[in-house]
Amino acid sequence: VTTLLQSLADVIVCSAYTETKPLNDWLIHTVASFSPVGDGSADRNVVMTWGNAGKKQLGLKAFATPTERKYHQPVPQLLTQLTDKHIVDICCGNHHNLARTLDGEVYSWGEGTAVGPEYCASTGLPTKIEDLPKVRFIAAGGDQSAAVCHDGTVWTWGELFAPKWGTSNPPACKPQILPLPEAVEPVQICFSDSHMLLLSLDNTVWSRAGHQVYNLSGCLGRECSDPECPAEELIMIETLKKVVTVQIACGLRHSVALDVDGGIWTWGLNCDGQLGRSTGPGDRPVQLTWPVTLRTKAIFAGPHVSFAVLDDGTLLSWGCADSLQLGRRFGENDNTTEPKEVDIPVPVTSCYAGSSHCVAISQGTVWTWGCGRSGRLGHGTEDNCAKPTMIKHVSEALQIAVGDGHTVMLCGTTPNTDFLVSECGE
Repeated sequence: VTTLLQSLADVIVCSAYTETKPLNDWLIHTVASFSPVGDGSADRNVVMTWGNAGKKQLGLKAFATPTERKYHQPVPQLLTQLTDKHIVDICCGNHHNLARTLDGEVYSWGEGTAVGPEYCASTGLPTKIEDLPKVRFIAAGGDQSAAVCHDGTVWTWGELFAPKWGTSNPPACKPQILPLPEAVEPVQICFSDSHMLLLSLDNTVWSRAGHQVYNLSGCLGRECSDPECPAEELIMIETLKKVVTVQIACGLRHSVALDVDGGIWTWGLNCDGQLGRSTGPGDRPVQLTWPVTLRTKAIFAGPHVSFAVLDDGTLLSWGCADSLQLGRRFGENDNTTEPKEVDIPVPVTSCYAGSSHCVAISQGTVWTWGCGRSGRLGHGTEDNCAKPTMIKHVSEALQIAVGDGHTVMLCGTTPNTDFLVSECGE
């Protein structure tokens, strides 16, 4: 099995789900990642963005110049700078984005140290990150970025990897090789503002924070603490050592893991019910016990919210609802530890959350809900939506990535967005 999984490692994409048909569910869960966009169709894939543009995170020419005073885009717009790049993978941090090409090149745009070495502040247009080896998959979150390369190296940059104060180490915006413990082979990486999780091919889970990160609220999941286990070192989570973990997800100060049997494990901050439980320790993983008859096949997390996709495509949510993130029926959007069904009438394959809005994919269609400020829901307005609403004319969405107030989408074809304005479903 290990040999088979290793042979597939060169085509793993861990930052976003794509709608290509898997070989089987077990294989998807064992490698803890999802199939990339098919090589044959990469020449026609397009990247589209919408939402808040105040930090140049949309990558559009109209927002890259100081004379432009419009700081948001309420409907999906084509990112023309990437139309000839054969993009097969996308991911988002709070205010920055990464896109990987079929040839293993990485482009970045937006604001923050995680954008890359040439633009420690910001760049409004997609720009190639030079000097990286051929990249196998990418990851981003908070103000962090990572690239896992075909030569086995993992390159990281961003605030989580900033040097200690008073040292002369390379700046946080310069990609550096992340030292890995022996036998660790990354198949998935996720980030928040405060921490990093890494899933290895042997199904072990590793965690790390940064030199300048405090108040972690137990999101590292460790039984030990400084100085025995320095937060800035990548250390295995012992509680999950004997668990066959197949997927990981990072919230702002909480973490979620999925095991091969469909069991969900949570740890970290629980101020809004995002752990899905009201008892048990928060500083180490605890398996949830739910009255759910169907198996969980995927998990996702936002800053203070968590999601689970069941075998039949049902999407469950729990945690914070202050911006309608739970997607429940009208009147049921209160903070809760109890998983309940998101009100989407179609089976869901993936779901991603920003600070106050959520986006899900179902059979190529895109559904959004939550806070509509800056047009982040993509419906042409700034209306809030309690009920998930489908974005009109989008039918071939392959991947979605969500930032703090913006969304990036990889599509098989360019949707007709001339008349995209739609009404919120509720």
